[in-house]
Amino acid sequence: MTEKIEKFWRDATAEDVARVMNGQKVDARFRDRGEDAWNENRYLGGFDATSVNGYFWISEKAGQWRQCQVYDPPEILKNKPDPGEGYRLLEKFPPEDLQKGDEVLVAGSWVRSWRANHDEYAQKEKNWYRRRIETNIPEKPDSCVAYEAHAGEVIQLPNGKRLKVTQTGFEVI
Repeated sequence: MTEKIEKFWRDATAEDVARVMNGQKVDARFRDRGEDAWNENRYLGGFDATSVNGYFWISEKAGQWRQCQVYDPPEILKNKPDPGEGYRLLEKFPPEDLQKGDEVLVAGSWVRSWRANHDEYAQKEKNWYRRRIETNIPEKPDSCVAYEAHAGEVIQLPNGKRLKVTQTGFEVI
């Protein structure tokens, strides 16, 4: 399971147990007392209404617990799109501000965001946005950096080759 956002956990209900009985896997976490740490990365298994010691909630491996919460994120988080190579999705919770050049997913295609390019920097809640990943970092081999070289200078490239700058260009040394 992936990392979950705390605000989308809620106390389990009879409807969650019904979903389990219908064959659905329901992400859950369990504990016995309020001061205990949650036992996460589990699934809800059921509910024992006949329990006399207060251990009503059952995990998928038949462990019994006093408290259970299920993970219930909004629909948009359940179906994250692939931003494509060279892009990343913008954060939704909390929403990351848009910048000029950001794109929005519309009917399965990425297009320039009108909002981002017209100084409206708030994301629409139900839309996914992406941003090009910047790779202009000198330490990275795929980086592109503007640099003014002078005749006689030797430049070490990330691939190990060296260039000597001449009056008319350069030579590989």
